[in-house]
Amino acid sequence: MRHDGLVLILLWRELVLGLRAMRCRDLAWIGLGGGALLAYAIADIVLALHAAAPKLRDDQL
Repeated sequence: MRHDGLVLILLWRELVLGLRAMRCRDLAWIGLGGGALLAYAIADIVLALHAAAPKLRDDQL
């Protein structure tokens, strides 16, 4: 348990070095892909809540 901080520091440094070694174009594609995935997830949640709204409102009464 004492080495948890050291492991996290080493993982962080490895991540930073990996990101610095990548080309800007690759980082942009990763960012765009992550953004698109996040937008899809948010839209899915909003649509599911919108579809379930009448039932949720009836359950409150």
